Amino acid sequence: MHRRDDVVLRDVVERNALETPDRECLIVEPEGTSWTCASARDEGYRAANALRTLGVARGDRVMIMLPNGSDWIRAWLGVSFLGAVVVPVNVSYRGPLLAYLVRDTAPVRIISAGALAERFAEIDGAPQLLVDPAVLREGSVEPPALTAPLEAWDLAAVNYTSGTTGDSKGVLTTYTQVRATGTPWEDRLEPGDTYLSVMPMFHISGTVPLTAVWALRGNFVLCSHFEGKRFLDIARRYGTTMAFLLGPMAGYLASLPPTPSDADNPIRRMIVVPLPADVDGFLQRYGIEELCQVHAMTELPPPVVTRGRITDPTSCGPVSAGFELRVVDEHDIPVPTGEPGELIVRAQDPWVITHEYLNKPEETARAWRNGWFHTGDQVRLDERGEVHFVDRIKDAIRRRGENISSLEVEREIVRHPAVREAACVPVPAEFGEDEVMAYLLLGEDATIDLPELVAFLSQRLAHFAVPRYFELVDELPRTPTMKVRKTDLRKRGVSEATWDREAAGITLRRA
Repeated sequence: MHRRDDVVLRDVVERNALETPDRECLIVEPEGTSWTCASARDEGYRAANALRTLGVARGDRVMIMLPNGSDWIRAWLGVSFLGAVVVPVNVSYRGPLLAYLVRDTAPVRIISAGALAERFAEIDGAPQLLVDPAVLREGSVEPPALTAPLEAWDLAAVNYTSGTTGDSKGVLTTYTQVRATGTPWEDRLEPGDTYLSVMPMFHISGTVPLTAVWALRGNFVLCSHFEGKRFLDIARRYGTTMAFLLGPMAGYLASLPPTPSDADNPIRRMIVVPLPADVDGFLQRYGIEELCQVHAMTELPPPVVTRGRITDPTSCGPVSAGFELRVVDEHDIPVPTGEPGELIVRAQDPWVITHEYLNKPEETARAWRNGWFHTGDQVRLDERGEVHFVDRIKDAIRRRGENISSLEVEREIVRHPAVREAACVPVPAEFGEDEVMAYLLLGEDATIDLPELVAFLSQRLAHFAVPRYFELVDELPRTPTMKVRKTDLRKRGVSEATWDREAAGITLRRA
C-alpha cells in the first residue's frame, strides 16, 4: 500500500508544493497554461474555497462537464480538496443519457460552461446547480480546513462506464483504486519525466496518469485532443518521455507516410491498447524503447501488464503483483489452459477494485459473485501464465457452430497494408446464428481490392472466421475515448454499400 501523501490527490499536490514549489508540473496545449507545483496547490485551494461558499461539503457529488483544459483540472482539484466526490461527465452526453446521470448521482453542483452547460437546461433541477468554472478562480488561497484527513479508502470519483455493451454504470472509485490503476505508468516513469496525454479528462485514462505523474514528481502535458499529424511535434516541443495511445491512434501514426525525422523524438516508452499489428516496426520507426499493453477496466486496475520486449502482440502479459486471476466457464469453474473463458479477478489489498456500482445492487452482486470480480472479458491463459484477450463476451460472434473473436479477425485485417482500422460485428445469418461483417477504414490515399483482401485473410484465418460482408467507411462511430461503438454498427448491419463475397461467388471451405 502507498502512503497517504502518495495516494490522496490533495496530499500529493500539497507535498509537491512543499518540496519543489517552483517546479513545473502542468502544461496545457494549445491553451498555453503552465502551472508550478505551488500554483497547482493554490489553484486547488481557490476552487475548493469557492465551492465551499456554494455549499459543497465533504462526501457531496459534484459533476464536471468541461473540455480538456486548465478549467477541468482546477475544478477537479477543488472538489477533491474538499473531500467531495468528482463525477466526470463525457462531453458527448446529452438528452436522456445526461438526464439519467443527473438523476443517478444527485449532484449538489454541476461545473460546466457554454454550449455544454446549455444541455442541462431541460433537466429538472439541473440549471439551478450550474457553476461557471470562472467562479473557481476567485476563491481564497487559504487551505480549506477538513474535520479529518482524507484517507486512501475514501471515494475519489464516480466514473461511468462507456456503455458500449449496455447501460452506463457509475463505478465507485476510491483513491486507492486510482493510484493502483496508475501502476503501469509508475513502473515506467522516473522522477522528472514529462508525460504527454491526449486522452479526455472525463475518463480514467486522463485522471489516472495525471495522479501517477504528480505522485512521481513529474510534469504533465495535457492536450485538448489527439492530433495525429502534430503528435510528435508536441512531444518534441515539451520533451515528453512517455505517452498513452489507444490502438486507433497508434494505427493512424503507423498509416502516415514515413519521414526521416520519425525517430527523432524524446518518447522512450508508450502504452498502447491494443498493440499495433507490427510492434517491432512501430518501435523501430519511432525510436521507442518499449511498448506496453495493459488490460484494465473502469472498475479494475490492470491485473495483467506486459513486461519487457513483446514477443507475442496478442498477450496482455502475466498477472500483476497483488492480484489473483482465474479463467472460468459460465459456472465459475476454471477451464483448461489454452481454452477461452471469462477472466475473474480479486486483489490482495482492500479498496483496489471497485466495491459497488452506484444505485445498482443487483449489478454489483452479479459482478462480485463467488468472491471474484467478473470482468465480462473472454480470455485464454497460456502455458507461461500470460493472458490473451479474446473478446468482450457480448461482442463474440458465433458462425455455423464456431466461436469467433472479433478482435482476432480485426487484428489480421489491419495487417493488410491498405487497412488502417477494422471493426467486426455479427449480423443475422439466413438460418440462425451470425455472419461476420467487417467495416474498413483505409489508410491515407489507400485503395483496396476486396477479393484480394479475402484471399489475404484466407491465408491467415480459419475459413469460418473470414468475414462474409465488407463495407468501406470514412469513419467509425466512437465514444470520446475512441472505442468503437459496435452497438451502432450492429444496428446498421448490411446495406446497399455492403460488399457480399458470397454474392460475388467467393466461398471458402475447410482446408
